[in-house]
Amino acid sequence: MAFLQYPIIGLLALLSALAGTSMPTQAEQARPSIVLIIDDLGYNWPRSKRALSLHGAVTYGVLPHTPYSRQVAEQAQRYGKEIIVHVPMSSVHRYHPGPGSLSENLSRQHFVQVLNSNLQAVPHARGANNHMGSALTQNESLMSLLMQEIGRHELYFIDSRTSVNTVAASMAGLHNIKHLSRDVFLDNEQETDAIHRQFQRLLRVARQRGVAVGIGHPHRATLDYLEVVLPVLESSENVRLISGSEAIAQRYPAGPGQLALKLGK
Repeated sequence: MAFLQYPIIGLLALLSALAGTSMPTQAEQARPSIVLIIDDLGYNWPRSKRALSLHGAVTYGVLPHTPYSRQVAEQAQRYGKEIIVHVPMSSVHRYHPGPGSLSENLSRQHFVQVLNSNLQAVPHARGANNHMGSALTQNESLMSLLMQEIGRHELYFIDSRTSVNTVAASMAGLHNIKHLSRDVFLDNEQETDAIHRQFQRLLRVARQRGVAVGIGHPHRATLDYLEVVLPVLESSENVRLISGSEAIAQRYPAGPGQLALKLGK
């Protein structure tokens, strides 16, 4: 398979790739970086646990009110991994997003109550992103309300961009919420070569813009691929894997509420 044609690195290179716990230098920050989010954790414990074992600063989107949401978040904390709340939102296709779903049918008071219940259900979260949401993220009024609550909890937001008409990022900016937007979905096709093509696309975007955001899911094919690629990412591609928080810190170096944009979005 094409993705296995990566160069085999020596022990020293592997140790270098594994050494990523210290604060990045300016030279490191100048290298292309990717934020990799694995969404939909919380329903399947074996898949969630395997995802949490991926190498490097992967960020994990945990669905609230699922059988293992709190367990996943606590395990991630023990592993030193970053968690965000994967907030269920209504879809134009009328798919049911699961427990804690936010929709246009809720009163504003109920909307805020459900959102806060979602955020409280996932401990240690640093940010949030949308699960589905192709309908809700087009609604300026409710996205504005959501961003007010996101700000109150001092979280960042990542727009999964499940709709080309999303206003989530613009509403986040309006409310001075630090935010990013998804560039590439890795596994709309759950087949190794298709995932490889999407991952290569993610790397190209990172080299063009400095930072790129990719989203995948705990599918077997996705985890198989990432378990091979991530340990050698820096040595083979000269691209860093960084958490959502580090990307946010790079994008907003001037401090809270000051939009010093570096990613060109």
